[in-house]
Order: sequence, then C-alpha cells, then structure tokens
Amino acid sequence: MDRTQIAARLTALASLGFALALCAAPRAIAPATVPKWSRFELVLQSSAAYTNPPQELTVKATFISPLGEEHRVEGFWDGGRTWRVRFAPDLPGKWNFVTFCSDSANTGLHKQSGDFLCQAALARHALDRHGPIRVARDRRHFEHSDRTPFLWLGDVAWNAARLSEPDDWREWRLVKGMCR
Repeated sequence: MDRTQIAARLTALASLGFALALCAAPRAIAPATVPKWSRFELVLQSSAAYTNPPQELTVKATFISPLGEEHRVEGFWDGGRTWRVRFAPDLPGKWNFVTFCSDSANTGLHKQSGDFLCQAALARHALDRHGPIRVARDRRHFEHSDRTPFLWLGDVAWNAARLSEPDDWREWRLVKGMCR
C-alpha cells in the first residue's frame, strides 16, 4: 500500500469516527459541516436600514479554533440588509464564532454567535488535499498550507508560434543574436 492509499484510509477512518461521535451526542439542530480549507459562509440580516451600509458600518467575526486560537475576519455588505462573513477553517473539529458590528444596537449583526464542525479535507484535487497556496517561511518558494511544496508552472506564449508571422521570427533571431 502506498502513502496516498494509507492517507485515504486514515481520512476515511477519521471521518467515520467523527460521524459516530456526532451520532452519540444528540442535538436539536445539527451544526453546519465544512471540509478543511473549504468556505464557511455566515449570512447575517441587519435589523436596521442604512443609506450607505459599507460607509456607515463595519462587521467582523472572530472564529475560535478547536485549540482556542482566534481568527478575525472582516464581513462585507451584500446588498439590502444582507451581510456575509466568509472563512476557511484550517483545523478539523468544532469551531465557534461571534460577530461584532460597529453599531452595537444592530441586533441582527452584533453579537451573533454559533458553531460549525470542520471535517477532514476533501481529496478532489491538490488545493483540497493540501490547502491554499502561500509563500513559504523561507520566503524563497511557494507551498501549500500543510507545507507541501508547490511548483508554479506557467507558459504565457502557448499560442505565440501559431499566431506569429515570419517577420516576428526574423526579429526574434536578431534579438537572440545580440544576446550572445
């Protein structure tokens, strides 16, 4: 069995154990479940109307990880009285959140709280398996959130040969000759 098969089986077992633990703890309303590194979206409805909501208000949320670490995220106005806060958890387990609004009298936006469950990462593609891309700690290359190296390959001239004219190739040869 190779590493990917072992990892897939461990993830499946962890998910099963997580599901069994959820079944053992009865709840009236099951919290939202979000895969690791996927988007959790909190939709809030303002209890008051504003003429220019983005200029008059700020909405933020604090997400608390299963380890107690706090992540503060800005919310955004989505038209009418709707505000949204989006967050991607990076650790499986139960996450809690609480919102804060600059207008503390707005009961729809201020001090809204809840929780959600973050489950094992999906395994559809590299971003699901290893997380978002970031600059590595040594500031010399890119890596995924789980520190898996990320090799960025790109080719901007993929169609250049088909679209070029003979004069373009003559000019390229002249430039190439000057660089020697």
